[in-house]
Amino acid sequence: MSTAEIFEELYKMEFEWGTLSAETIRGWVGLTIDAAAYKRITGQDYTVVTKPEADPVEVELPKQERTTSAYVR
Repeated sequence: MSTAEIFEELYKMEFEWGTLSAETIRGWVGLTIDAAAYKRITGQDYTVVTKPEADPVEVELPKQERTTSAYVR
């Protein structure tokens, strides 16, 4: 049994248990499994996502007036 087959079996069990989502498994296509294994696990065709589903959120951090640092021995 190859490493890819071991990962496929592991992901398939965890997908059936509900501990892994199809989206999470999609992130491992090309790393530990191939697109055919993804389809065998999830039943869905593998599609490459090239654009994020949402725009990144910009967060403004509060400004600090003064910072101090001290070394403790």
